[in-house]
Amino acid sequence: MACQLRLLCGLPAGSPLVFDGIHSSCTSQDFPVQLHTLLDGPSELILVMTHAITRRGGRTRESQRRRIASRAARFTPEPGALSKSISLLVSELARFIDARINLLIDTDRHPLYARLLAGDTAIRHFARAARLCHRTTSSTLPRDTRNPLFPVNLVDRLLRHRMKEHTRETIAFARNATMQMHRAWIFAYDHNYCQPYRVGSGSGLTRAQRYGVSLPLLAATSRAFLHRRLDVAGLLLPESIRCVWLAELSTPPVRWRRGQKQSGPLIPAYARRDLLRAYLHAP
Repeated sequence: MACQLRLLCGLPAGSPLVFDGIHSSCTSQDFPVQLHTLLDGPSELILVMTHAITRRGGRTRESQRRRIASRAARFTPEPGALSKSISLLVSELARFIDARINLLIDTDRHPLYARLLAGDTAIRHFARAARLCHRTTSSTLPRDTRNPLFPVNLVDRLLRHRMKEHTRETIAFARNATMQMHRAWIFAYDHNYCQPYRVGSGSGLTRAQRYGVSLPLLAATSRAFLHRRLDVAGLLLPESIRCVWLAELSTPPVRWRRGQKQSGPLIPAYARRDLLRAYLHAP
């Protein structure tokens, strides 16, 4: 997360920007997770990730309904969590807009996307000036390179391939929402700054380099990442990263019968001091 703050500070994205959500779970299938990712389309670089635990939908057996009802006494997903998660992503999208170019935003046809984009002040400003267009694509179309949603579909596939907690029909559920996002950011660091844009192309360019991050800055940050804590003083701190850094995500307990007072990582004092040196981006 500190690498993300340092390397992308002040760098606008290209066009289009693409975002969508991946469906997963936390602790069990009773608590679905929507992990939304915002990507720069030309480079396929992950810009923002948000997390939401929602209520279980679809058809359930009587025994499952009783189990869900009994657990509701100890934990209930926050009402409107999905809408708040998407709204947070949309509010942070504006800082990647390059005012010199017309921007295209690609999403699928989820009804919340159009409504929350239209309700954001910055997005509405660019749309009224005819500098921004929202294009929707059916999620039933083939997920090939001709699909406008290919960048986010690729990240969806890589997440499910590399992280067993996101594999369909998995039994390797995440045990905590914050730790689930920690692993997602580790994946994003590897995806953005370590892996080549295309393995078969023969080029060693990473997605960060295609985005515009200079090789000397990337190398220096990588060395610092492996040997010391990165300094985030004076950098813009998005709310989506702050709430993960300070373990403020809502998460179901693991021990349902006994309950538990503490769930998730303890945040050391030095990590809190680090964040005090950054500037909070208020959506």
